[in-house]
Amino acid sequence: MLTTQIWLALAEHAFGVTPLSDAKSTADVQLKRDGGEPVQYEVTVVDGPLRPARLSAESAKERAHPLLLLVAAASPRTLAEAERMGISVLAAPQRANEDIYGVVVHPGTGSAVHIGPRLAVPARPKRPGRAPWSTSALVIRLLDNPAHTQQELADALGVSRVRVTQILDKLDGLVARGSAGWALRSPAAAADWLAGEYQPASLVEETWLTLDPVVEVAGEVSRGLAHQEVRCAISGDVAADVIAPWANPTQLIVYCDRIVDLEPYGLTPSPESSANVIVRVPKDPYILRDSRRARGLPIVHPWRVWIDLAGREFPDAAEALRRSLLSHSEKVAP
Repeated sequence: MLTTQIWLALAEHAFGVTPLSDAKSTADVQLKRDGGEPVQYEVTVVDGPLRPARLSAESAKERAHPLLLLVAAASPRTLAEAERMGISVLAAPQRANEDIYGVVVHPGTGSAVHIGPRLAVPARPKRPGRAPWSTSALVIRLLDNPAHTQQELADALGVSRVRVTQILDKLDGLVARGSAGWALRSPAAAADWLAGEYQPASLVEETWLTLDPVVEVAGEVSRGLAHQEVRCAISGDVAADVIAPWANPTQLIVYCDRIVDLEPYGLTPSPESSANVIVRVPKDPYILRDSRRARGLPIVHPWRVWIDLAGREFPDAAEALRRSLLSHSEKVAP
């Protein structure tokens, strides 16, 4: 990491740079721009790209001075999140001919100076026409517990009866009202509807690699996160094996209510192609809300596990779980 290049780049953006060596101070560098008041920063060097989990961990630490992270690389989305948190980030070149980029945030005013090219944050992909979270949650609720009144459904979903009426109207053909309440006409058709209409999406997704059995990792990670008061639930074929044992699990999905760092559990960041552990902060609030415990693990709703398996191209495991879940739904159908 060519740190000298960073200070030169700051000087080109009208920053006065003064490295600090006073042992009494926890600050490492002083920056002053355009005649303003000097600001002292604590500098932390990150060997490698800045990942959301590391950014979150750094933001949680107490410091006497604002933080300046020197990293090997940072995505536009991560830089935008750092700016929102008030953390300065500069991506240092690995070679002399590479450009420096990043953002310096003033702790007092919150104003930001962008260094180098300011890359646009890519818009998150949206697929029009997909069902709202509450609609999918209602279908899953009826797959699990058929025959509900509208008020029971409203209470379970945390929405109004008017909203439940709107959902049921949109699901005309999938649901029917009987003497015991609202139920699915066909659990199998409802499962097909979920496969086509429900699109789980993540605010953040990170991929990790473990060399230990993923079942053991699931237990260790879930206990550790619970100790940190992080709400989490397990999915993937680890959860599928808990619901309906079928084959040796090879992949773990962990849904969390915030970004987490799994390095303390012996995992290492990994490209998606070689990862066997995926951490997601879900957009759908019902994913964590509808979780339950089984065999000592917090798992997402079984039908959501099935959706994850099908979406990750585990057709055999997904089909085995689907048969098991449909068998249960048909037994309890009114």
